[in-house]
This record gives sequence, structure tokens and C-alpha cells, in this order.
Amino acid sequence: MSQLIVSTAATEYPVSISDLRHQMGLTDTASDTMLRSMMRAGASMVEKATSRTLRTTTYTYELNAFPDGRTIELPRTPLASVTSVKYLAQTTEVLTTVTASDYEVHDRGGLLPVIELDDDKEWPTPHDRLDSVQIIFVAGYTSADLVPEEAQQWIILFVKNKLAAEHGAKSGNAEAAMNSLLDSLGTGQVYVI
Repeated sequence: MSQLIVSTAATEYPVSISDLRHQMGLTDTASDTMLRSMMRAGASMVEKATSRTLRTTTYTYELNAFPDGRTIELPRTPLASVTSVKYLAQTTEVLTTVTASDYEVHDRGGLLPVIELDDDKEWPTPHDRLDSVQIIFVAGYTSADLVPEEAQQWIILFVKNKLAAEHGAKSGNAEAAMNSLLDSLGTGQVYVI
């Protein structure tokens, strides 16, 4: 059993508000609050469908135990860093840090990153609780310029479709284009508008 918790949410957007405004054909800032809200919703959908974090975010990944094997797959990419691997000690129930030199972190270039225990080490036995293992890590792109173009275009299409729907317009062929963009990110997910 596992749970991914956002500890520190991204404070930046995957598409600049000026670029989004330009793509929507808007020249003033009156709609910026609405555009930001739609962009957040679209970014959330891309992140869920692709397991990519679009802007720098800190997570706490909680597990009820260490795995039987030597690796723990982290549920978000791209990985910036692993801050700590902690567990509730079985006898004392004190949150204890696994020594960082006991494991290696592998980003795996777009695939989900893993924490791999060294061959000569064993995972400790934690207390029996749902949050007995807690991994703090940072994932996401550090600037909008590094966010994949496909993700940015998906968000722009999402916002365009939302605005069109508010005005009673049809989305046209947007669904196929959006699915194609997600496929190019390697997700295999299908999104229905």
C-alpha cells in the first residue's frame, strides 16, 4: 500500500501566462485568474496521465513496508533529488533515516526513477503501519522552458477547449490531437474531452 502526498506544491506554471494569453488571442490580463485555474487543471491531468511532474514539487511517498526486493520505484519523474528515506523503527516507533550511502538513486531518463539498495545492505523492518516508510523527494522541471512541448501543447489545447465550451463552440478534432500529444510522451493513456 502506498500514498503520494504533495509536501510543497509547485509555485510556477508549465506554460507562461503571457504565452497562454497569446495562444488564446487575449491581449489584456482580465482573464489571467481564470486562465491560471484552467492551466492548473490541465497540468494536473497531464501529470496524472504521464506520471511526470511539470514543475518542481516536493513529495512524501508513504509505504506500509519496504519492498521484498532491492528497489523502490518512485511514482514521479523527472527526479531532481531524494531528500531522505525514513522508516518508523519496529520497536521504538521513532522515525529513523536510512543512511544515504546504503542506497543509490537512478533517474532512468524519463522512466520512473528508482532507489536501489546496495547489495551488501538490507532494508530495515519498520513498524506495522500504513505510513511506516516515508520517502521525501523532489521532482519536476525547473523552468517552463524544460517542460516537454507536448505537455505544454496539451495544456494549451485543454484551455482552448474549455474556453470554447463556455461559449458553446465545438472542440473539433482536439480529442485526437490531445491523445496524440499524450502518446508522444509515452503514456499510452487516452483522454476523453
